[in-house]
Amino acid sequence: MKKRIGILCLIFMMFATFSLATETIDLGIPQTENQEDGIMPISQMPVDTDDNGYEMIYDDVYKMENQVTINQVIDGNVYVMARDVKVENAVIYGNLFVMAENIQIVDSEIAGSIFAMGENVDFSGMTNDLYACGSKVNMAAGSYIWRNAKVAGETINIDGNVGRNFDVGVNQLVVGEHAQIEGILHYFSNKEANISEKAQIQDVQFIQDEEEENETSNGVNYAFEIANVAFQTLIIALIIVFLVNKFKMLKRTDNIGIDFLKSTGKGALMLIFVPILSIVLMLSVIGIGFGLIVLVLYIIGLCVAIPVSSVEIAHRILAKKENVKKGVWIGISILVSLVIWAIRFIPVIGGIVRFILVLIGLGIISSLIFQRNKKEEVNENEKASD
Repeated sequence: MKKRIGILCLIFMMFATFSLATETIDLGIPQTENQEDGIMPISQMPVDTDDNGYEMIYDDVYKMENQVTINQVIDGNVYVMARDVKVENAVIYGNLFVMAENIQIVDSEIAGSIFAMGENVDFSGMTNDLYACGSKVNMAAGSYIWRNAKVAGETINIDGNVGRNFDVGVNQLVVGEHAQIEGILHYFSNKEANISEKAQIQDVQFIQDEEEENETSNGVNYAFEIANVAFQTLIIALIIVFLVNKFKMLKRTDNIGIDFLKSTGKGALMLIFVPILSIVLMLSVIGIGFGLIVLVLYIIGLCVAIPVSSVEIAHRILAKKENVKKGVWIGISILVSLVIWAIRFIPVIGGIVRFILVLIGLGIISSLIFQRNKKEEVNENEKASD
């Protein structure tokens, strides 16, 4: 179940990154004259107010704060990243992209689509399509999704209206008495949904996600995971040992704790600032391509961070030994990586240790990219002395 929800989250993020225009719907609000089929009008006019005093923005809106409230009429797309987001009594002619811990969309009309990712997502407005991923997703009575909804989460409550299909990946689904789904309710879960008898649904398709409790199948899964971890570490170790000569030349001291602490700090900076940089670049017209490249490299870095940490730990283990063969270094790297994999089964501690190792791996990668090695420094000092 968790794997499937994870896949849906990935699909959602792909939608949120690349979907910049959708068909519009008639919300009873005048549209701009230059609107074409399938394209949202985005003007470059300054902020204005209508006859009722409501603020109107004729441009895209970007918000990155702790708490964000959207309550204007916006002729453009809205991009928000915050802890708490509230969209209340707003009209958005474009799409709404929002990532936050708590998301509330109240009595608002979004002519495009909503792409929402958060811990808690509450929706009680109107929109064309809804793509949402969260621990708890709630669609209140009176909410309208004119076309399709695709939602993934732990607990999902729907009591609103969906004009076409509603696709769900969920652990617990509750369909209230006011729910109206004109198309198909298609959901996969490990148990059947709680659907009110008064709910109006054209058709329901349920795919049960059964928990694998068979010891043999679990053994096969563990064997596959072990082989996968070993193979990934083997590839990374081969690349580092034979191709990345700078790895051995990185600045190290005899105090392993201090070195790892420095790497953790560098990794934390990469974890925070690289995605922000990629988003800023993608939001600019000139840097879209470069922003996507940075984001892809960031994701690759996260995937290889633990194998990189394993190679570094193995290097530390063998540091005081002379004439160590590269095959031994690679073998110990794989062994360390398997120990790290096994640590994940320790409650709480396992997750913390693996997260720290991810930061260490990112820090080492940043050092490989930005830090000059000792030979370069020696050569520069020699040139300076000459």
